Amino acid sequence: MLFIELQYNFSLILQNFVTSVKHEQIITNYDLQKEIKYLEEFNKKKISVSDKVSILNLMIDEKIKIMELKKLNILVNKNLVEKRYRTILKERNLNEKDKNLKKYLIKKIETNQKWNKLIYLKYSNKLAININEIDEIMNLKKIPTEKKEDFIASEKSKKLAIWSKIAFNEIKKSYFV
Repeated sequence: MLFIELQYNFSLILQNFVTSVKHEQIITNYDLQKEIKYLEEFNKKKISVSDKVSILNLMIDEKIKIMELKKLNILVNKNLVEKRYRTILKERNLNEKDKNLKKYLIKKIETNQKWNKLIYLKYSNKLAININEIDEIMNLKKIPTEKKEDFIASEKSKKLAIWSKIAFNEIKKSYFV
């Protein structure tokens, strides 16, 4: 009974919901269904009804990122995108011959790399790591010295994620009507 109610509520949301942002960008039910299909193929599992709202929210966020990246003309190296694509294919044991899945993944990788580049360009001065703090944390956690570079990269990734979220929330506000 709960499943039917969730499905009914979700279907009402979708019927009445076309995400409206500046520049007349929309996400249709068809777009959502395609996204779900690719995610199911990529993750090799069925998407639950309760996850569909989250997927829609992620699609909205991605659409906003894409518009912002186009506006700022952020570019990335196509070879690095292709290299990441090949890595994902191997890791996930995916079919390379599926052209639609390839386009989907390439777009996702490209958007992600462009977004990370934008955040890095905007906030690189705030991504600095205090080496003394790193040494202290490594000593407390008993992390071997040879792992220092990996640890620093991990700490920078954490900071990048925080600044990415902050920047995105600021940008997102400007796009909603």
